[in-house]
Amino acid sequence: MIELWIRDEYGQASIIDRSDDHSDLFKKALDRLEDENFDNALTAEETERNWSCYLPVSMDDGDNDKINAEYLYSGTSSPGRQDFFSTSDESSSRIPIESVSIKILIGQVDGKNVYVKTPKKKFIDSIDNDTLRLKSFLFFKEK
Repeated sequence: MIELWIRDEYGQASIIDRSDDHSDLFKKALDRLEDENFDNALTAEETERNWSCYLPVSMDDGDNDKINAEYLYSGTSSPGRQDFFSTSDESSSRIPIESVSIKILIGQVDGKNVYVKTPKKKFIDSIDNDTLRLKSFLFFKEK
């Protein structure tokens, strides 16, 4: 069983949904990102600057825009350690965030993934970036 959670900018966490199907929960996470970030009257350019919720995702090594959906961001585990967990094996392995290539997903527009960028148009590839402070984020927990 996997749960989809949201932690808001004040540090309060709540469960959104749970399922045995990780791909179904990932779709629900995308829906939630769309609700939070794109269901408004802002233009696409304004939305890229005025978003409120994100999901760290692991990227496939060979493809710069393909998300590795086998790894789900699980937030902070032991003291201050950020990690992902693998959905591909039975042993529930943890993958430290430093060992994967990440981007910060804020949703999809016309089927294309939209990621957080710096003012200089570079993709943010670190959870510790100041741009992410005081934003809500999604994460997954194994139960």
